[in-house]
Amino acid sequence: MPGFDDDGLTLEIFTYAEMVETADAMANHRGYTHIAFEVDDVRTVYDKALKEGGGPLAR
Repeated sequence: MPGFDDDGLTLEIFTYAEMVETADAMANHRGYTHIAFEVDDVRTVYDKALKEGGGPLAR
């Protein structure tokens, strides 16, 4: 799995300024490379990930 090494998986947390409407993608189509979670408060989830041992790769 991309982002996996001896330290574990990589979880990317980011947000978009604008969402673009497209047809639904199927999991077996090319380019389907990220799993996404919609949350109400990205900062709260980010802070929890840090509290649980996560860490940023870049700022």
